[in-house]
Amino acid sequence: MTRIVKPIFVFILSCIASLLLLEGYFQITEFQLPYFELSSTVGKKMLPSKRITHFSEGFYLGGTNQYGYLGTGYPIEKTPGKVRVAIIGDSYVEGLHVSDKEHFTRIAETILNKSLTSPKYEVLNFGVGNYNYNDMIISYMNYIRQFKPDIIVFLLEKGDFEFRPNFMPSPSLKLEKDSVVIDYSFTKTPVFKTYQKFAWAFENSALVSAANNAFFHKTF
Repeated sequence: MTRIVKPIFVFILSCIASLLLLEGYFQITEFQLPYFELSSTVGKKMLPSKRITHFSEGFYLGGTNQYGYLGTGYPIEKTPGKVRVAIIGDSYVEGLHVSDKEHFTRIAETILNKSLTSPKYEVLNFGVGNYNYNDMIISYMNYIRQFKPDIIVFLLEKGDFEFRPNFMPSPSLKLEKDSVVIDYSFTKTPVFKTYQKFAWAFENSALVSAANNAFFHKTF
């Protein structure tokens, strides 16, 4: 019996050690680091102060700011005299195929402030990949609105009005009598409850992030 148990025990320890080493390597190289959370009020939402290394149509190396969106980290409380512009959209607005300095929101902010003695305009990038119109509205109501933007710009395309049956569980808009309300029933689903139990791993482990992208990208 001991002859059987010992090799199995050594094998298990070797697997655990290998996974820990691989996780450490991913953390050091910043590869596949997670930067999203599943919020009970917004659904898919960027985590604050997370490093992002993204390979897709282009290469992006940067991260989210301390307030949980991309670009310059303007605080929730707006400085008097500033004009704040919120740009809301999907991956086209998110723009992880270009560097921060080449993103159109940064360029727009530079142009708006170019002829001014001191910067007056603040352009905030609230783009999130795979968002549709439903997600954008809910994100504005439950997250973006607190930044008190003076101008709100929604950048939309045809696909943003299509239903996505395999997108991660999220709040949804529904018509109730004569009003549009937010339905939070997704928080009662097994997927969301599983996420809550293992939130730390989903939000911090590169291996868990890689597994999600490879096998469960239609769920999380």
